[in-house]
Amino acid sequence: MENKVPITAAHGDAVGPEIMNATLSIIQAAGACIDVETIEVGEKVYWRGINAGIEPSAWQSLRSTKVFLKAPITTPQGGGYKS
Repeated sequence: MENKVPITAAHGDAVGPEIMNATLSIIQAAGACIDVETIEVGEKVYWRGINAGIEPSAWQSLRSTKVFLKAPITTPQGGGYKS
């Protein structure tokens, strides 16, 4: 049995989830043995008042896996949001 490689994935919003699902399917069909940790980024996070668009708790996953696969996200216009 192969060891699974941990990766962090953010499905994004708008068309992001559809793109991410297709991407992960292709990666796994190609034979990659991955263990996906999902984090939330994008519009819903911005609207919760987090101007960086990523939950502070999500950074631990990124530090741990050191691999980040991110789908497109929506960044609100104006107001000091970081994209």
